[in-house]
Amino acid sequence: MATVEFSLNDFNGLVGKKMTAGQVEDTCAMLGMPIEKFEAGRLTVEVSPNRPDWLSVEGIARSVSSYASVTTGLRKYEYSKPSLEISVDQSFLDARPHVAAAVARNVKLTDEFLRSMVQLQEKLCDTLGRKRRKVAMGTYDLSKVRFPLSYKGFKPDEISFVPLAMGSNLTLSKVLSGHPKGQQYGHIIRDFARYPVISDSAGDVLCLIPVTNGESSRMDEKTTDVFIEVNGTSRQAVDDSLNILCAQLADRGAKMEKV
Repeated sequence: MATVEFSLNDFNGLVGKKMTAGQVEDTCAMLGMPIEKFEAGRLTVEVSPNRPDWLSVEGIARSVSSYASVTTGLRKYEYSKPSLEISVDQSFLDARPHVAAAVARNVKLTDEFLRSMVQLQEKLCDTLGRKRRKVAMGTYDLSKVRFPLSYKGFKPDEISFVPLAMGSNLTLSKVLSGHPKGQQYGHIIRDFARYPVISDSAGDVLCLIPVTNGESSRMDEKTTDVFIEVNGTSRQAVDDSLNILCAQLADRGAKMEKV
C-alpha cells in the first residue's frame, strides 16, 4: 500500500467544499482509502495499489468531490492540438521502447502544488513504474527548453551534462557512479551499450533516463509552462501515467496541449 500526504486546506479547495478532518476520514474510508494520521493540518491517506489515480491530493479530491455530490460524473479534459515536436531514435527505444509527452500551460506553481507534483511522480515511479524499471517520468520548465527535442541513446562517455543537485558536468557513466540517483537507479540501464537521453535543439540534456534530470530545465517559482514526458517498457503504463499527470495539472487550472 502507498501513502499520500497533503494539506486539509488544499484538499478542501480542490473538492470545492469545506470538510473537517473527521468528515474526510469518514468519506475516504467509504471509498476504500483509510486515513493513517492527521497532524498539524495535514492528512496521510493509505491508497490501494490498483488506484494510481489516487496517488495525489488532486486524484483523491476528484473522487471525494464526486462522492459528496459537489462535482458529479466523469471529468472531461480538453487538449489543444500539438505545436511542439520530439523525435525518437531507435537507439533510445532499445532501452525505453515507449514514450509519451504533453505540455501544460498557464500553470500556477505554488509550494503546495509543487510538493504534490513531486510526490505524485515519485509514487507513480515506485508503484506503477516498478521503481522506474517499467515507467519513469519528468517535468521541465518549458521556457528553458528549445524544441524540437531529441530522444536518443548515447555511449556512456560520449556526452556530459550538469545533473540536478550537482555543480559540474558529468559524463553519463559518472552520473551512474557519482550521483545519488545514479547509484540508486543506474542498474536499470548500465548493461545497455547506449543510455537513453533527452536533449533539446541547443544540445542541453533534459534527462538521463531513468536516473536524473539536468539543471538546465529545472522548474522554479517562475515556471508557468511545463513540459511533461513519460517513458518505459509498457505502453499501457506509460499512457496511464501521462494521463494521471495531465489530469493533476488540468485540475489545477492548466491548459493541456498534445506533443
